[in-house]
Amino acid sequence: MKPPYLFFVWIGLLCLWPQWAMPQPKLRIQTTETSTAWGQPLQIQLRLENINTAGTLTCLLKNRQGQQIAQQQFWPPKGQSHYTQKVDFQVYKADFYDVEAVWSSGGKDLLRQYYTVGYAVEKIFSLGQAPPDFDLFWQQTRQELAAIAPKYRILAQDSLSTPTYKMYLVEIPSLGEVTVRAWYRIPRNNWNAPVVLQLGGMGSALYPPKTLHDDPFRGIPDNYAVLALNIRAHGNSRDAITLEGGQIFTHQLHDKTQYFYRGAIADGLQALAFLRSKPELDQRNIIVEGMSQGGGLALILAALVPEVAFCMPDVPFMCDFDTYLSYPSWIQKAVANYADKQQVSLTLLADNLRYFDAKYFAYRIRAQVLMSVGMQDRTCPPATAFAAYNKIIAPKAYKIYPNGQHDGGGATHRAYKFEWLQQRLHR
Repeated sequence: MKPPYLFFVWIGLLCLWPQWAMPQPKLRIQTTETSTAWGQPLQIQLRLENINTAGTLTCLLKNRQGQQIAQQQFWPPKGQSHYTQKVDFQVYKADFYDVEAVWSSGGKDLLRQYYTVGYAVEKIFSLGQAPPDFDLFWQQTRQELAAIAPKYRILAQDSLSTPTYKMYLVEIPSLGEVTVRAWYRIPRNNWNAPVVLQLGGMGSALYPPKTLHDDPFRGIPDNYAVLALNIRAHGNSRDAITLEGGQIFTHQLHDKTQYFYRGAIADGLQALAFLRSKPELDQRNIIVEGMSQGGGLALILAALVPEVAFCMPDVPFMCDFDTYLSYPSWIQKAVANYADKQQVSLTLLADNLRYFDAKYFAYRIRAQVLMSVGMQDRTCPPATAFAAYNKIIAPKAYKIYPNGQHDGGGATHRAYKFEWLQQRLHR
């Protein structure tokens, strides 16, 4: 005979069965526009599915500082399989805004979703001024680099070469007696090839570049030459400086002449000097590209080296530090922690960061620019990227991926950017 308590267990399960079988509610926020035009309302669409109780749907609009600026409420009918609600918010400042949708029932918040939307993003303007000695600082940096003998080591990598291309490991001397390394790929059948300087994200390593066909997320078409540069403290350039995670961003920030990104930008300048010395490359078509940290470096290098013809930054970092420091962000926290550790003022650190902000380099760019951002990116918010982009006076274009996070447009944009580039190469 089965134990008597099993009878009561079965009775309980039967009572709960309708709740188990009932579809659970879902909440989604959408927008049809990647960026709402000036003067038009932000148009949001809320979709609530499987409404099995009476409740309230609240839609909040907040600015990037987290301040609520508008709110609308709705009461979807109970028992619907889905409910769609259009919401219009009128705003008057060019920026990105955060939408927060909350489904509440019985005095409890059951579902909560967030979504970022853009308004007149081409008009976003960020306050702040470059330091008075900004030009002198970078002129002196270039002078220091000019004194470094271009003793490149170019080592054939036969095991990594293919019938399509040859692969080399290149060692490049840089600022502060640091040697950085890069993977250099040359097409076998195109010795006057356009060349891409590829720059990586913070803390990430670049490996021998594959073709776009073999690596849709990071690859480069096989008819291009590539120099995949590992700046100091990255990849196979970690022997002189070893840093982990967040240490990279604040390393020596209290001294702008020793700050990590001065050395990193110098590494990029030295890599471009190497490419400009190579007769097998098409010097009319020098391209810089990268994602996140690599995107910010690409913008800065395009500004410092007028020979760069194309700049293709994706979800760029190193843009608009003034804004990053003005509201809660990972940068604000990192800088505050560093100030406490080093016993220096936040003002000094904020002033030093301005020497390395793409926003203050942008107007110098003469290369054609294609920038991409992920609208839902919380690591490098798209508004910071547009603070730099909107100062560029050279020919430019951008792509916003509405649901993209810090991966931006992923493989979709990777394919698009090389189609865009192929149509514009100098012949």
